[in-house]
Amino acid sequence: MKDFLLNADIIMLHVGTNDISLDGNVQKFKGNFENTVKSLKSPNRGAKLLVSSILPRKSERVVNNIIKTLESLCVNLGYHFLNNQMRS
Repeated sequence: MKDFLLNADIIMLHVGTNDISLDGNVQKFKGNFENTVKSLKSPNRGAKLLVSSILPRKSERVVNNIIKTLESLCVNLGYHFLNNQMRS
């Protein structure tokens, strides 16, 4: 891992974009997210993690399911969450 990552105060993670290809498999998404976070946080225990949701796109049903799951995971794990979806 790069030295600058080992001394990070804040880590911003943009997730979910590649998981759209999982056809909405939320359980597989959760596993991927948890593994990614574990690998980032392990050497950076003091760093704050800001998780950015999927950017708006046409396949809203799948996106919304993943965003809801991601937001719930972040709340439960104590991470900050940024929802990039537009709300009316």
